[in-house]
Amino acid sequence: MERLVQIDLSRAYLLARHSFEARKVLDDTWLSPDRRIKAIAAYVEIGHDFNDFFINLKELPLQQWYRASVRALETFRDNLDEVWHYAYSGIMREIKWLTK
Repeated sequence: MERLVQIDLSRAYLLARHSFEARKVLDDTWLSPDRRIKAIAAYVEIGHDFNDFFINLKELPLQQWYRASVRALETFRDNLDEVWHYAYSGIMREIKWLTK
């Protein structure tokens, strides 16, 4: 049960971070309009990917669900880092998709 709570808390934190960073990028006038649009589109795509992945995990046995959840959290965190990096450096590295 403790692991489930940890997953839920980590997921909530990363989704809050996702929302916070996307709002920051959207409102940052330092960024060019083109880069701002591309970064926001990337935030939207990785958010959908993350949520879709978790929706599809419901049928897995608990141990597999836990391992897949941890991998998804790590991947989503890395993707958030990549989009933030792109927004402020202009260099977009590879996004790792969970559902593709």
